[in-house]
Amino acid sequence: MNTPLETLSITFFNQLSFSVPHLRQFLTTRGLRSSKAKFLFYRKGVVVFIYPSVSTRVHTNDIGVGHEHLDWQVSAMAEISNVLSSLFCAVVDLTLDYRAHTLSPEWHNQADPTQWRELLG
Repeated sequence: MNTPLETLSITFFNQLSFSVPHLRQFLTTRGLRSSKAKFLFYRKGVVVFIYPSVSTRVHTNDIGVGHEHLDWQVSAMAEISNVLSSLFCAVVDLTLDYRAHTLSPEWHNQADPTQWRELLG
C-alpha cells in the first residue's frame, strides 16, 4: 500500500555549509508548490514553513537549521533557498518572524547584508 506523504520536515544541525544537491529533485517529485513561506528565526535555529497556498493555515513542508548564531542561520537558509530557488519562485506571501523575546543577548550578532539579499532573492 502506498500512502502519500502529507508533511515533510527536514532539519539540519550545526553545519557550516550544506550540500543538498538532491533536495530540489526530491521536493519536486513530491509536487511542492508554494505560494506562501514563513521564516521563523529563534534562539535555537531557523525554520522555513512552506504552504501550498496563501489561504492555507497548515504548512505542508518545513526545513530547519539548528544553530544559535543569527549570521549562520541566515547563511544556511540562503544556501538552502538558493538550491530551492525554482521552487520558491511562485511565493507571493513571505513572512519573516523573529522571536526576540526568547533570545539571549549573545545571539544578537549581525548577518551580512549580502546573505540577506541571497536569502530574499
